[in-house]
Amino acid sequence: MSRDNGDYARFVVVANSANDNVVATVKKFPFPCSPREFVVRQVGVVEDGTEDLLYCSHSVYLDVDYGTTYKSVRGAITGLVRFTKLGEEQCTVVLYQYADAGGVIPQRTASNLLPKHMLAVVEPAMALYRRNDEIDKAERDLLVAIIKNR
Repeated sequence: MSRDNGDYARFVVVANSANDNVVATVKKFPFPCSPREFVVRQVGVVEDGTEDLLYCSHSVYLDVDYGTTYKSVRGAITGLVRFTKLGEEQCTVVLYQYADAGGVIPQRTASNLLPKHMLAVVEPAMALYRRNDEIDKAERDLLVAIIKNR
């Protein structure tokens, strides 16, 4: 996904566990902006007392060796994604996110970049788990069976 976005680098810096890691990313920004570097700790947990899955991210300040120099500006991100089960086949996804791109970015550039980068966590998950056609087919088949048996 990072290559598709034209980002310069993305890799795990520290893997504390399967649900806790630190990821470094250098994101390409349009001219005249410099690339932005984000170093983020990501933690995934199931909330106590619920079945809600929480994905939390927060910027950490580690020096990362990329093997090259990108002349980037350090940005900061804090985010929370909550997946709440609605039933056997559905859930809701709520995203709370704060981003500081570090430095000055023209308003037009920011307006174009924000939706793309802010939803980068949610959109792939939606695409992976989207089952609308399968669920609709099951409901249509049930209605057809009811009509036929009348």
